[in-house]
Amino acid sequence: MRILDDGTGTPLARFVRDLDAHTAPTLSTLRPDLDGASAEDIDAAQLGWASRIVDEYRSAVRFTSLLADLTAIDAPYPMLATVHRLIGDELRHAHLCGRLAAGFGPLDGLVVELDGLGWPRTRDDAAERALELVVRELVIGEGESLACMRAYRHATTDPACRALFDHLLEDEARHFTAGRHLEAMLRATYPRLVPFDDSLEDVLLEDVRAIRAQHR
Repeated sequence: MRILDDGTGTPLARFVRDLDAHTAPTLSTLRPDLDGASAEDIDAAQLGWASRIVDEYRSAVRFTSLLADLTAIDAPYPMLATVHRLIGDELRHAHLCGRLAAGFGPLDGLVVELDGLGWPRTRDDAAERALELVVRELVIGEGESLACMRAYRHATTDPACRALFDHLLEDEARHFTAGRHLEAMLRATYPRLVPFDDSLEDVLLEDVRAIRAQHR
């Protein structure tokens, strides 16, 4: 799985170090404590963290689409810089989740499918796509993930899992806040999007129902 490569020995290693510099020191070693754990628990934990690789990678792919749309509409630099950082965060999350999943055993027996995770192209207008993605993925998606991840964090007793959940929670809270600011700046910069946002109401309600059902 290429998302687990750490760049060691390549000319790009310094960029990996730059991205990982935002990671808490407690995550330098992600080794779960397997003493006393049943085979079923270990398999379930590995599957859970491997699933998070897909979730985090999906966000990276979709935020990359968002950055493309924002550059296409000449969005303000602060918006571009924000989304650039979000992409890096999500890539780092996917890498960390992969490392922790590998701590429960070899990943050879799992199929982690990272294809087909892009944002569906349902609108031709780049500004409309950007607003829809910001609201659905950042404001709704990241906001709903916070509640679920807090529950996961409180449920786990493993120090490595807790440390990674703490890191993810900190970033997800920042992403949710960034989403609210991006939404407001999009509306202010492109006033024609304000009525368009009203058409998303039913879609957003369905998103919330689907996300909560999946988390349960």
